[in-house]
Parts: sequence; structure tokens; C-alpha cells
Amino acid sequence: MEKPKDKKHRRNLNLSKNSKVRSKSQEGSQSIQRAIAILRVVAMYNQQGIRLSKLARELGFPITTAHRMLSALYKERFVSYSPNSKLYNLGIDLYSLGKSAKNFAIIDQYRSVLENIAYETEDTAYLAIQSGNDAYCIERIEGKYPIRVLALEPGNLRPLGIGGSSLALLAFLANDQVESIIAKNEQRYNNFNRTSDDIRKLVAKARKLGYAVTDGAMHPETRAVGVPILNHKREIVCAISVGALRHRLDPARCRKIAQFIKSKIKNLDLIEIETLH
Repeated sequence: MEKPKDKKHRRNLNLSKNSKVRSKSQEGSQSIQRAIAILRVVAMYNQQGIRLSKLARELGFPITTAHRMLSALYKERFVSYSPNSKLYNLGIDLYSLGKSAKNFAIIDQYRSVLENIAYETEDTAYLAIQSGNDAYCIERIEGKYPIRVLALEPGNLRPLGIGGSSLALLAFLANDQVESIIAKNEQRYNNFNRTSDDIRKLVAKARKLGYAVTDGAMHPETRAVGVPILNHKREIVCAISVGALRHRLDPARCRKIAQFIKSKIKNLDLIEIETLH
């Protein structure tokens, strides 16, 4: 039979273990909070950069603590460091995370619209954003028409101007941006049997129509119609397109689908998302 003294000793040991677990948990939470605080301060001074000593003063951290936290964030590429200027800036991986978060926000915003477009047209609907000189497909919803056009999968990149949503993203940018992108993509267009002049003509046609129409660069028997989606500043946030067999997208149906897409986004409560250039 266990003696009362032994029970008390065991209870004390358990209390000691629980205290250690709570202590480690608190330390972990504190470290996370400090790391977040550091990232926020670095973000505030990101344009000019910030030195270790100034960051420590801003947060009231000991220099050693701030340096240890920054070193960990540097290893994870959440901050960058210049040995010459001794300045810290936000790191590339943090930008990637931020971009991914924006992508998901856009998908959440437009998924139901995309599903409705695919359902009503019975064809494949795509959602794309600009990423540098490319269009980045972030979502695809298939329609129920037996023969489906699956030219892109989520995660695929295409030079701006190649494809319905890609052309829509390019055509409604400012003239200088359009020319800059076309010049940078000139050699890449050859891979899709297109020239820079071909893209310029498609841009001009899209501006005249108010939406983009392009025949499939990889599949000659396909066609796509794309519509840009603008924010309150009239900047392009993303584009929605519908791809189908060419005979299903004659000029009249292209116009009808473009109008349908515009009607679906017209009264949508647009979230404020910066363009992703």
C-alpha cells in the first residue's frame, strides 16, 4: 500500500513537471510574439532598412535578444541583412508568404463566381493574376460539357498575352507597361507560335471589344474569352476567362460570355487587394 508521504512526493513531482511544461509553453509564445514584433518594426523601416541597435531600442529588447531573433529570422529568409550597410529588410520568403495569402484571398472572393460561370457556360473557367511578366493561374473550375479545354492547371505560368485571362491582364494595363512586358516576353512568345506584333494586335482588339479573345496557342482548335477585374483605383487585380472548343466560342457567344462575366462581378463587394506585379 502506498504511503501518504509517497503520494505527496508524487503529487509534488507532477506539479513540478506541469510547471516546466507551462514555462516552456510561455517561453514559446513569448518568442513568437517577439518575432512578430520584430517583423512589424522591420516592415515599418523596410524602405530604408533598420539597424540592430535601433530595432532593439524601438522594441525595448536587449541587443542580444534582438540579435538572436533576427538571426533566426534571417536563416528562415524572413529578413535580409546587408553586411556593408548593416541594415535589415524584409526577406524574400516573407514576400512569398504574403503573396500566397493574397492569392487565397482572391480565390475565396471569386470561387463562387467562377463556379457559377462554369456551370452556366458548361465550359472551363479560369482565374489568373499577374506575376511579373507572367499570368499565374490560381484556380480552375471545369464545366460539364463532355469535351473540356484544360489548357492550364492552378500553379501554371504563361507569358502575359498568351491565353484568355493572360491577355485580359495585359491588354488593360497602361501603354508603357504593355510595351515593356511585350519587349521582355518577345523571345518567349515564339514558344507559342506568336510574335510581339501578334500580341499587340490582340491587345488592340481586346481594348476595342472591352474583353479579350484569343485562339489557343497550344491547341489550335480551342479559344478563350477573358475579362479583367479592377479594384476601386481601376487597377487590375485578376482576370476571369472561359476556355472551350473553338466552334463553341463564335464572336456572338464570346460577347455573351464576356457580358455574363461582367454581370457576375459588377455588384460584387470587391475586397481591397493590391495588384501583384
